[in-house]
Amino acid sequence: MRLVYQIHKWIGVAVGLVLVMWIVTGVMAAGGEGHKGGERRALGPDFSRATLPPARAVLAAVALDSGIAPITQMAVERLGTRIVYRLVGARGGVMLLDAGDGTRVVVDEATAREVALMEAPKAAIGGPTLIEQHDADYPAGALPVWRVRLGDKETGLLYISAATGQVSRVDPQGALHRTVMGLHTFGSLRRFIPNGRAVRYLLYAASLICLVAVLTGYYLSLPRAWRLLGGREPRS
Repeated sequence: MRLVYQIHKWIGVAVGLVLVMWIVTGVMAAGGEGHKGGERRALGPDFSRATLPPARAVLAAVALDSGIAPITQMAVERLGTRIVYRLVGARGGVMLLDAGDGTRVVVDEATAREVALMEAPKAAIGGPTLIEQHDADYPAGALPVWRVRLGDKETGLLYISAATGQVSRVDPQGALHRTVMGLHTFGSLRRFIPNGRAVRYLLYAASLICLVAVLTGYYLSLPRAWRLLGGREPRS
């Protein structure tokens, strides 16, 4: 009995600290937004430039890369100064095609800069940098991405996916919010443990520890006559 009590006591201390952190960061995270995804200018794209029929776009995509077949999703979007088809295959592959002539579009440095200029026309645009590993400013998300720093009045960072051209925007004023969210979701662990599988196993272990704390607590709450283990009641 004393062993069960000691296990519950000390595991409960650790679990209690984690629970307090989780509750506090959850309350703080509900108070603001630090990451805004997919922000677009109010002016919509000129879809009249999308002269390539969807059926021909699908045929062109499969001709360029047969591995993308069959196509399961298609969208017409603006990418910088272009109108493109974004095609998604059944295996998750993505291809961008110019909606005018059907040529394949690659999100290179020049395209990333065009996208940044369209997203933040009044900002001073820095040179795009290709990010292939997560870091302090980009701790999670799809890779690789182009990072573009904004200056002057519209401060912040733009991240443009090198695969899909999709844009997410990070406000530096939301750094505290991102830190809080990282603690709340345990995403901050990726800064110290890049291996996602290791993080997952660590969370499994933490869950098992919490389960032990709960089960031993239930055991101690049972009437003494129901307990499987004998012994004298512990003194707190």
